[in-house]
Amino acid sequence: MKKLLLIPLLALLIVMVSCGDDDGDSVSTNGQLSFDGETATLTHAYIEDYGENGNGSFDVDITLTSKAVDFNADNISNVSVVYLDLNTSQQNVLEAGTYTYSDGERDEFVMVDGFVAINASFDSEGNLTQGKAFDVAGGTVTVSVSSGVYSISFTLTGDNDERATGSFTGTLTPVEDN
Repeated sequence: MKKLLLIPLLALLIVMVSCGDDDGDSVSTNGQLSFDGETATLTHAYIEDYGENGNGSFDVDITLTSKAVDFNADNISNVSVVYLDLNTSQQNVLEAGTYTYSDGERDEFVMVDGFVAINASFDSEGNLTQGKAFDVAGGTVTVSVSSGVYSISFTLTGDNDERATGSFTGTLTPVEDN
C-alpha cells in the first residue's frame, strides 16, 4: 500500500525537478519536522496548482523537503518530506486559514491526502528502503502569509497512531507545467 501512495509523491517530485532548477529560490528561514522521536530540518517548499475541482474549490499541493533532491536519480537517499494535498477557494493560491483532513469530497480548506517521511530513502520504484513514513489519515494544517512569506504549521496522524508535527516559514516555489 505504501508503494502505491509513494507513486503520486514521487511523480510530483519528478515534475518539480524537470521544470528547472528552482531549488535555490525556496530556502526556508525556519522549518522543522518531528516524527517518532526524530527531528528533521525542512529547507525547501514547492506549490503546484492542479486546477478547479468542479465545485468552486481548487486543488493546490504543497511539498516540503529537507534538501534539494535529484529526483531523476535511480535512488533518492536520506530525505525528509511532507506532502499535503490542500484545497482552496482561489486557483494557484495557498490561502491563509486552517485546512482539516477529510477523506470525503474536496472542498475549500480541506486536506484530502498527505504523506510524511523522515530520514527516508526510496528506490527507483518508489519503495521505502530506509527511514520512517506514513500516509496521512487525519490532522490539520494552518497557513498564514505576509508579504509572500508563508508560515505553515501542521499536526498530522496516520492509520497506525503515527503522529508528525512541524512548521515551515519561507517562500513557496511554483512548479510550472511544461
